Amino acid sequence: KLLQVFLYHPESDVSKSAKIAIIELGDYSDIIDFIVPTIDLSDVEEITNITDKLSKYKSEDIFFYIKNKLQDPLEHRRLLALKVLSKIEGDKAIKLINISANDKSPKIKSLAISALIGRAQTGEIVPILNRLVQDPDIEVSEVALQHLNNYSDQPSVQRIKLSVSKNHSSEKSKTITKDPVDETTILTNTRNIEFKDPSSVDDQIE
Repeated sequence: KLLQVFLYHPESDVSKSAKIAIIELGDYSDIIDFIVPTIDLSDVEEITNITDKLSKYKSEDIFFYIKNKLQDPLEHRRLLALKVLSKIEGDKAIKLINISANDKSPKIKSLAISALIGRAQTGEIVPILNRLVQDPDIEVSEVALQHLNNYSDQPSVQRIKLSVSKNHSSEKSKTITKDPVDETTILTNTRNIEFKDPSSVDDQIE
């Protein structure tokens, strides 16, 4: 806890050294309570060190802490907690990733999709992806649909892909058939145009 003071030191080298010391000497609760609130998401090396360290602890030991961070008001803390979960296997990890799949942030929902890919628990993963295909954020929806291709042999996947395909076709149809014009009206208007000057035709059409 003495090192916690140096996490907020104005000199970046000092604060970074304090973080490294806590990661090496502290336990998972120290890392989650002290490091996560101060994390710099632009520092890829720092994030990798923290997530690697936390993922090496027994999952049962850190799930409680991770779950709390997944519901933190600050997005960067939820994001880091999800990054840790992405490196942990098991059904409990998937259940916690599902919390992130319901997050209000599209960025976190997209990361949750990536965290699910490659896992063996198809029965738990497919329903989450099916739900995210219907997400109002188009990027989240597209990412979910793209990854559903990995589970294309599942009947539920076939149904949802067919539904999405019909929806897309319906939208295209609406665009093509929007405001249909009667051919008789077009012919009548064309006959009423006096072709004296090309510019006058344009004026009348406008």
